[in-house]
Amino acid sequence: MIYFAQMRFPKPEFKDYIEPVLELEERIPDTTLLRVLILAVMLFLTGLALYRWRSRKRLQLLAAANLLIFGFLFKACPCPVGMYQNLAAAFFQGQPVPLGLVLLFILPLAVALYWGRLFCMGGCPMGALQELLHLKTIHVPLWLDRLLRQIPLLILLVFTVIAGSGGTYYFCRIDPFYGLFSFSTSAKLWGIALFWLVIGLFISRPVCRYLCPYGVLLRFFSLLSPRKVEITTGDCVRCRLCEQGCPNGAVIEPEPLKSLEDHEVGRRRLGRLLAWTPWVILLCAVAGFWLADPVAQTHKEIVLLRDLERGNATKAVETFAASGRPLAELQQSAAKAKRIIRNGMTISGAIFGAVLMLELLVLSRRRFSNSAYQVDRGLCFACGRCYEICPVEKQFLNNEKTRKDTKN
Repeated sequence: MIYFAQMRFPKPEFKDYIEPVLELEERIPDTTLLRVLILAVMLFLTGLALYRWRSRKRLQLLAAANLLIFGFLFKACPCPVGMYQNLAAAFFQGQPVPLGLVLLFILPLAVALYWGRLFCMGGCPMGALQELLHLKTIHVPLWLDRLLRQIPLLILLVFTVIAGSGGTYYFCRIDPFYGLFSFSTSAKLWGIALFWLVIGLFISRPVCRYLCPYGVLLRFFSLLSPRKVEITTGDCVRCRLCEQGCPNGAVIEPEPLKSLEDHEVGRRRLGRLLAWTPWVILLCAVAGFWLADPVAQTHKEIVLLRDLERGNATKAVETFAASGRPLAELQQSAAKAKRIIRNGMTISGAIFGAVLMLELLVLSRRRFSNSAYQVDRGLCFACGRCYEICPVEKQFLNNEKTRKDTKN
């Protein structure tokens, strides 16, 4: 935990500064491995509640336990949601990362690879809080929903580049619920949390869908999962209740044969999208390269070197002058940061363009007729609402309960 804080707040660059001995480390045990163990148990129980028990009520109880344990007991930090910044810094800057933090980051992704996004319900306190406080659903139009879902990808790419270059962990400063769980006195953090909580009363999980960078990784791994939520164990009667009741747009409507368009029309549309794909990727890469300079101005070493060259009298310049640090060392550090940001932003732009076109290709592909409503693995948050609202599933569960009561 202390190391995690040190990575965010490096020691001051004062002359003759001696770093104090952290005796606290010996007195307070590191709870990261304990957190990993509890997270594994919570994810396992969430998987049982979703796939075996098929119970919305049990999922809600697990979400409440998740909120109490990971939110208010462990104060939601460190959390896999912002851990990608630590790993990016470790990879590019050669900083060590404790095993517990690596496991905390990898475990939800490994589970998603088989069971889907269980972490969003049984391991993430931010997701649990939004789930429990959601009152009435206002559905976001499909085109707007898909557009807003690209924002987390941008956050993931840009903040990874900044952290990898040695910059500040900016996502931790805008995390909507960090101030809430840490009982911060910052009015800004409380204002951000309140803003998203109010939106979450009517739009389901707005932070998970339109802000969380870790959700991008969870969605990708979930798409590779062999398991997916089956809305009902019986025959679908196509009543549309699950489609209307899912607040996250994760239920896929079956497409009747009569609405299938001509094969040639669909083939030409896909052909145009494929032809545009390399040009969009190139354009986004160029945009990333062009945006590298503005992003670089957020790096403390680059800003310090700029102020020194311009003769600006800032506190950072005064601290640098008093530290006795060689100017050549600062120039070398700033040049390295610029290089990482320039290359990273260019590659990030290309990745964003490729993902954007892939999203369009998936939305535009020809879907064959299906007799039942299905669940999108990448968009499902394991909330269990579809079990609760499906009349066929409700009847099946009631029959199972009656059978067990009769047997007992």
